[in-house]
Amino acid sequence: MSVMPPRRARLSTRSLLLLFAVTLFSVSLVLRLDVLGYLGYQVERGRLRALRETLPEQMDLAAVSHLTRQVAAAVGPSVVQIETYVTGYQALMEHMGITPPGDSGDPHHAVPSGDGNSTRPYRTGFGSGFVIDAAKGYLLTNEHVIRDADRIRVRLTDGRVFMAEVVGSDAKTDLAVIAIEPDKLHELPLGDSGFMEIGDEVLAVGNPFGQGVSFSRGIISAKGRDGRNIIIGDVVYRGFLQTDAVINPGNSGGPLVNMSGEVIGINMAIASRTGSSEGVGFAIPSARVQRLLPQLLAGGPIVRGFLGVQIYSVLVIRERAQELGWEHSYGVLVSGVETDSPAADAGLQANDIIVSFAGRDMLTGVDLLDAVAFVTPGKDVTVRWWRDGAFHERSVRLTEQPSGFHTNPNRRVEPRGEGE
Repeated sequence: MSVMPPRRARLSTRSLLLLFAVTLFSVSLVLRLDVLGYLGYQVERGRLRALRETLPEQMDLAAVSHLTRQVAAAVGPSVVQIETYVTGYQALMEHMGITPPGDSGDPHHAVPSGDGNSTRPYRTGFGSGFVIDAAKGYLLTNEHVIRDADRIRVRLTDGRVFMAEVVGSDAKTDLAVIAIEPDKLHELPLGDSGFMEIGDEVLAVGNPFGQGVSFSRGIISAKGRDGRNIIIGDVVYRGFLQTDAVINPGNSGGPLVNMSGEVIGINMAIASRTGSSEGVGFAIPSARVQRLLPQLLAGGPIVRGFLGVQIYSVLVIRERAQELGWEHSYGVLVSGVETDSPAADAGLQANDIIVSFAGRDMLTGVDLLDAVAFVTPGKDVTVRWWRDGAFHERSVRLTEQPSGFHTNPNRRVEPRGEGE
């Protein structure tokens, strides 16, 4: 005679399984086990492993050296040394920011006569540049290299020397175009810095310490840097390429070139505790140069658009953005709005987060600064922003940037941020 298992026992087993499942689920909630996040991590881990496996086990160093030699040979003749001079001892003192002793009115502190020649030229600095238009003799360099100079002397790699004239300059981007006699010059093509990625090989070319044209090799270390905690004069528009290629005093104005021999940046500044290269150099992206070049060549004042807001990158002040309910790392937080400005007319307010401008996503404050600056005053553009959990969109007519406009992207505290 067979004995059937009691139905009660069968139900009890199911109950136990159900209880176990509920318990497991509860434990996963308590431990905050993010299953989707874990699966995403595993996918990313596999992708990185596969990427590493595709890397070559050996590198043909001879081929790499050959390519570098070719790039250097192609680029070198286009790079120049620049020396700047002022005329007279008093002009030299003013250039150095020193009040000449004779200006004090004290007869015991008269201006020294020096060699008695008030028209004597004094060298005030040296830097670098490169030819961008051989037919017209145009060279590109940094504005700070030729600032306040009475005379600009340019030396080519073949030993020829020319005197240069300033065609156009802009302190806010630290760019300048100068012109020399267009006699058998060799120009360099401007590449697109937008195609450069972290890890791409580059050569920095220039005149370090006035020693003559030299090359250093490195990679693109980062993009969109604001040069935080370094002093670079009146520069407003940053968003630099960062490189570990050695850049020293005198390299300013020289080209940063890719391995196709195209200029993708203009060497400009270094972050250093010693005054010499510590592997953190900054270059102005060629994309910015391309956009500004027509105005520089025209020689007139640089005209820029103006929105009228003070801003912070959300990425820099993430906690404040989260307090407002914004959980993303992109966007530009408005910390203040200028009275009677286009922003005020459009209804923008403090604590709004701008997410797009003229159809372009705004990831950081640098993006907004550049986007606004290159809009022709009087043109209507669409601005989209987030406020109190909702998105808003409005057409804004920009005005001309007022004289004296400046920003300080290093400020990270109340009450104001970058201006635009």
